Order: sequence, then structure tokens, then C-alpha cells
Amino acid sequence: MPSTCKLMLLLRICQLVLLLTNVTGMAATAFQTQLQDVRLLSPISALMDVRNLSFTATPLEVFMPLSWTTNGTYASQKEVCAEAGGIPLLIKTQRTLNDTQTVVWAGGHYLPFNMFAWSCARDFDGDGEPEWPDGEKTAATIFTADRLGTMLLAGGPAYFYSTSQYLMSSFETKASTFPVLCSRNPA
Repeated sequence: MPSTCKLMLLLRICQLVLLLTNVTGMAATAFQTQLQDVRLLSPISALMDVRNLSFTATPLEVFMPLSWTTNGTYASQKEVCAEAGGIPLLIKTQRTLNDTQTVVWAGGHYLPFNMFAWSCARDFDGDGEPEWPDGEKTAATIFTADRLGTMLLAGGPAYFYSTSQYLMSSFETKASTFPVLCSRNPA
């Protein structure tokens, strides 16, 4: 008996078993669909080539360590993140921005109307346009020029992320402590 016929017979037996055991219609349909998918794909599975497979990048885990700091320098952020098994977060995609928004709302430093956390974006060259530590301008990623601001009239080389989805320039040290945005690859 050819393998396709065997799968058809198996499908019919499974349908009969499902009817006899009075499984709900939704579960039966899902089970039947899975069997049909196996039946349709099994003859060609041996022909699959690794070059035809596609892979999606694993999303980063965005988090803020429990230790907060008054020091917003990149070196300080690297140290805080490393203690928690991560690295400073680069916010370059909408998905990362959404995850960052959730994390900062849940545990950022509250100032009137917003929650804040240190960002590793910096004005390294003093031109007023922040860039990520890898040298890419933030405006070339997710933070366009209209999403930049100044925190409490205190512009400087450091930047905060605010829950209004802005990067806010600031001095590198603050009187209050703030969390640091970090990332790591999920296990």
C-alpha cells in the first residue's frame, strides 16, 4: 500500500475515533487539519533543501536591572548591565521600542507625566544628534528627529528613554538614581 494511502487510512481511523469519543468539533477539526498537513507534506519532506529554510532572529530580552545609578555614562551602563548578565540596550526596531515601553512603564523612575530610564544613546560628537554606541545615528533607526527632546532644560551628552517614546538629552550625572535599559538574548 503506498504511503499516501496509508495516511488516508490513518486519517479515516482518527476521524472515526474522534466521532466515537465525542470530541468537540473544534478539536476534531484542528486534529484533522494537522493530519492533512502531515499527509500533504510527507511525500515532499525528503526533497527539502536546507537552503530553502528561512530563519527569524530571536528577539532581545529587554530588562532593567534592580540596581539603579546616578551615573549615565556608557561605561557605568555597561557595568550595571554586565552585573545582570546583559549589555546596554540599542532600540533600533519597533518591536524593541514596544518592549522597552512596557518595561519602563512597569519600573522606570517616575517624574511628572513620564517614566524614565537611562539609554545608551549618546551625543558622542557634540552635534546634537544622538547615536548608538555602534556609531549609527538614532535618527537612522526608530528615533526620528521629532522624537528627541531635552530633559528639564538640561541638555548634555547622555540620553534618557521616556515613556512618551522620546529620547531626552541630559547631563551624565543626576541627583536621583535611574534604572538602566539592558538587553540579552533569551536562553
